[in-house]
Amino acid sequence: MTLEKWKRNEIYEAVKAAGLSPETFSWDDGAEPILFRHPSSGAHFVFGGVPGFYATSFVAGDYTRSETRSFSWQALMQRVRTWLSYVKLDIETPDLWDQLRREAELLGRATDEALENTHFAPDERDEIVSQLNEFREYATKTFALSEEHLKDLNSKVDYLIEATSRLGRKDWLNACIGALMGLIVVAALPPDVAHHCLQALWSGIAHFFGDGRPNLGSG
Repeated sequence: MTLEKWKRNEIYEAVKAAGLSPETFSWDDGAEPILFRHPSSGAHFVFGGVPGFYATSFVAGDYTRSETRSFSWQALMQRVRTWLSYVKLDIETPDLWDQLRREAELLGRATDEALENTHFAPDERDEIVSQLNEFREYATKTFALSEEHLKDLNSKVDYLIEATSRLGRKDWLNACIGALMGLIVVAALPPDVAHHCLQALWSGIAHFFGDGRPNLGSG
């Protein structure tokens, strides 16, 4: 199958009409069938068949359409426009879990770059323990945790409290990130709730970890 210049031009205009940037798409037409890709999102549209009996399929984010026959170019273009709407939806929908993971990585990098691994002073430990207990109370009241997840929460908070007396602040913060991210994943907390939870805890203890601390944003 080949796509004449006017057909490609129509697809170009459809991309613009969908509010997308044509330069972010690419053609893979070295073999049959022809693929029209949006590389950064992994979306693609497959052009096959012959004029009057087109065979198309597409993938965009969570949307997949198996091979469908179109008997006119106009009908095929409607499928292209539908696909483009799914591409736009996919790239404009934030991946909240990925944002949460990147925030945790950002905190970890900050400790490596800007923080000395000194031990906490007694008054610092007392304040961190207070913040952790507030976090425990908030999580217990706010989340519908199962008995198993509640036990996991208490175990992790107790560990972090105990660790304030023996770990340097860099090591402790890395342990804190790992423990809380593990709890969030295991308990399957909604990512926006998890973000708020981490933000609340971080705002209470950030001053113990240097002036170069990252801002996690407002959620």
